[in-house]
Amino acid sequence: MKYCYDGGLPINIADVNNPFAKYYHTMSLDDYIILITSMFEEKCIEIDENMKKIEEGNFWIYISYMKHKYAKRRDAIYSRLNELEGLRKTIVRAQQIQQSQINKLQKENYNIRSAMKSATSTKSDSIETLENVVLAQNMHAIVNAKRCSKEITRMLISKNIDPVKEKLEKALEDFVLFSEMIKGKYIALVKRGALVNICM
Repeated sequence: MKYCYDGGLPINIADVNNPFAKYYHTMSLDDYIILITSMFEEKCIEIDENMKKIEEGNFWIYISYMKHKYAKRRDAIYSRLNELEGLRKTIVRAQQIQQSQINKLQKENYNIRSAMKSATSTKSDSIETLENVVLAQNMHAIVNAKRCSKEITRMLISKNIDPVKEKLEKALEDFVLFSEMIKGKYIALVKRGALVNICM
């Protein structure tokens, strides 16, 4: 959809303040989701208010047409935000599983070392050798588990999260343009005297 002001002048994203843009690559996924959701909902309130004012000015046919387009854009953004939240939970769950395995191995190593310290001198060399082998295997498994956790996170970010964020950010740009068009319509109607109630 091409966005234009009431007089037909095109609205370009480069000429409009996009409040979301400065946060795209500056924070953790958790903070990103929370902040973008909060800012988006504030933007929705602003659009709702402007559309309500225009509708009350007896321009309900225009608003009826725009409400459908507004809902479609709003729902698309919520859908992307929900996708991101689902991926965030997947990362957290994967990290919890890996950490649980690491904790189990570390506990086993602790118990083996404690047993080795308290063992009498009569302990056979074969048992001591076996314990050292188990300790070494567990340490190797811990290192692998930590590396796997990082690799899983990286993979989810590059293959899943980044593409969803890119789609979300494009949808937010489109939403900002839509918001600017509605705001421009409202201002134009006020200037023409078509709306009596001026409440910016």
